[in-house]
Amino acid sequence: MDLNANMLEVARRQAPTGVEAELEWRVGEAGSLPCADAEFDIVLCQQGLQFFPDREGALREMHRVLKPGGLVGICVWRAIEHSPCHFAIAEALSRHVGDDIAQRFQSPFSFGHADALIATMAGAGFSDVDVRVEIVRRRLLPPEESVPGLLASTPVGREFASLDNIARDAVIRDVAEALSSYRDNEGLKVPQPTNMAFARK
Repeated sequence: MDLNANMLEVARRQAPTGVEAELEWRVGEAGSLPCADAEFDIVLCQQGLQFFPDREGALREMHRVLKPGGLVGICVWRAIEHSPCHFAIAEALSRHVGDDIAQRFQSPFSFGHADALIATMAGAGFSDVDVRVEIVRRRLLPPEESVPGLLASTPVGREFASLDNIARDAVIRDVAEALSSYRDNEGLKVPQPTNMAFARK
């Protein structure tokens, strides 16, 4: 399910062939799921919760559509200081653009500490909340290509795109320098720690 029908079209094109389970693609909002009460055994939300405007409401909806004893799995980024790429971008934005845009860039990391995630999930009615950290190694293009693309998908994408060349190049240059130890012949390979939370209804 996604709010954006175009993203569902992308998902359909990426779906593996020969999958035994039947897939149904639904357009809908996380805060008002187009699903019946107790319809599912498992609900998965991967790297979405931190972007929802009403996170508590979204979690209550996940709880509603789960069967009693059903499992929820939530993936959100760990605190930004554990993410070298995003941390480098936030620092560069603060230096060359301003603290306001740097702070807004960091908003998707609001569940970076396990305690906040556990408390919010428990408040939505989930029990036995367990959070563990997994580290994915992200393959990125060189900074001059990957930084603008990455920023385009964030809350400050439009502001970054509207910067003059001097400020934009300064941000990219600083990020490239900060991530130099993660560079190889293909670009960058950086760790992206994720909080993975599992709980029961």
